[in-house]
Amino acid sequence: MNVFLVDLTHGGVKISSELAKSGIYENVFAYDLYNTLKSEDENLLLTYDVNIIKDLDSFKNQLKLNSIKRIEEKAREKSEEEIEEIEKKDLIINPIHSSLNIHELLIEIADMIGSDKDSVLNQYDIINHHQATELVLSLWKEETTDQNIKTIEITGVKGKTSVSFLLKEIFLENNKDTLLLSSLGAYLFRKNNDNEQKLILQKDISITPANIINTIQLAKKIANPKCSTFPICDKNRDLEERMEESEIQEDFNENPYADLNYEMTIFENSLGICGLADIGILTNLVENYSIAKGQSDARNAKRQVFKSPSVVIEYETLSEFYPNEKEEYEEKINSFSLTDTDANVYCESIDYDIENTSSRIIYHDLKTIDRKLINGKLDVDCFAPGPHHILNVLAASTTALALGIDEETVQNALSNFKGIDGRTNVREIDAEKGLRIIEEINPGINTKAIESSINMIKNIDDYYIIIGGKYGVTCEEIDEEKLSEFLHEYLKNNPNTNLILTDEVGKSLENKINALNENKFKIEFIEDYQEAQNQAIANNKNILFIYRSNYSQVSKR
Repeated sequence: MNVFLVDLTHGGVKISSELAKSGIYENVFAYDLYNTLKSEDENLLLTYDVNIIKDLDSFKNQLKLNSIKRIEEKAREKSEEEIEEIEKKDLIINPIHSSLNIHELLIEIADMIGSDKDSVLNQYDIINHHQATELVLSLWKEETTDQNIKTIEITGVKGKTSVSFLLKEIFLENNKDTLLLSSLGAYLFRKNNDNEQKLILQKDISITPANIINTIQLAKKIANPKCSTFPICDKNRDLEERMEESEIQEDFNENPYADLNYEMTIFENSLGICGLADIGILTNLVENYSIAKGQSDARNAKRQVFKSPSVVIEYETLSEFYPNEKEEYEEKINSFSLTDTDANVYCESIDYDIENTSSRIIYHDLKTIDRKLINGKLDVDCFAPGPHHILNVLAASTTALALGIDEETVQNALSNFKGIDGRTNVREIDAEKGLRIIEEINPGINTKAIESSINMIKNIDDYYIIIGGKYGVTCEEIDEEKLSEFLHEYLKNNPNTNLILTDEVGKSLENKINALNENKFKIEFIEDYQEAQNQAIANNKNILFIYRSNYSQVSKR
């Protein structure tokens, strides 16, 4: 069996090297779709005998040669064992965001070699990077089942990181060590004498599916520190130490996932889930942005969540975008909503406050993972200054209840949540003046998120609104026209608003808003966000800071 992987930018290096190391496949070919392969990654792939392809013609030619070879092998006389081997399909791995249409490419190859298109198509199984990650981690998945480790995968347009950290709080309150991959980093959290211990496995890590593999392997390093160059141990030791390490290595090769050092795992996932989860969460689909150069969209990508044995999803997203799945998977879906009582979980009442919001949450006919139906209520006091924050609380609460975690544990954990540093939080910036800053910093911040953040401020005259950031940091981009129209309308209704735009996002918005309002409202542009914040403080104003960040901009996160 051969593997043909497309895209070495978004985790393809990890997937192809892991498949090559497995020894299951005869050849692994990796196509650098975006021509971004770094020299160190290229050297790594060559070490594992991965065949690197750097242009489409070469990729197409390799598939053509492979198809011809398979046709020739099928035509000649062979033993039963050879027949069984030939019947195995080769594997093509194409990411869900890729605009390369593999189906059309194989039909083109069939025409080139004068073969029936179905015979060529039937030579291959075609999967995406999410499914390939599940394939690589098949043994890990078996071990988590045997060791009763629960896995949560989270996808959605907004709220993934907040839901991840809310769940982490709940799991630690429930005395469960937790492995977490989020867009803020990969961590191993432990409870030690009622204190949280955070082990940073890697900062500035993306939530591309293959980084789940990296996160699991990094956690394994913590469990087996003697394997300092995991999974190959250092041999520069004396004989006794080398013999000991040889035994460790042998055990690792037999089962690298024995004795895992956590009890819960939470994985944020871009554009869908991998199929590893006990519960898959789809936070929302507030913007159905296009992917694969318009050939697909977020709705289609995130549909993978329904592969999970249990699904938690926003009720409005389920009803609007997945009506067929709503009916087909009714027995495993738990929905949540701010106000819709048809959802399994909803709010009976909400009293918003910037620092501590109180809500009564009702749940009914909620399906637990052990197939019980439960009903009840939660009285929650936590950091959730706006409706979008409460939706995150609902997603986390629904998941915790589905796992069988008791109400008191959920309530206590949520009361401890104070936001996320460098994401959504409130902090004091001038104690003497009593000034504070509300930060909404996110690589995936979009139009809906900005609207929600602004609308949660009741006394807007006491605030400066500072909006800025970078483009090109996630698959989704800001709809500038829509956001400009919202800001223009907001300024009309709130003419005393202090609005400062900053950085790339701010500059582009400034031009569009000015075109709409013909300079009727004052809109200030300041390149440096720190200078903008200083101006607000100098004028004795609180700050709502909305910033679309890049992964490398750690100072803003």
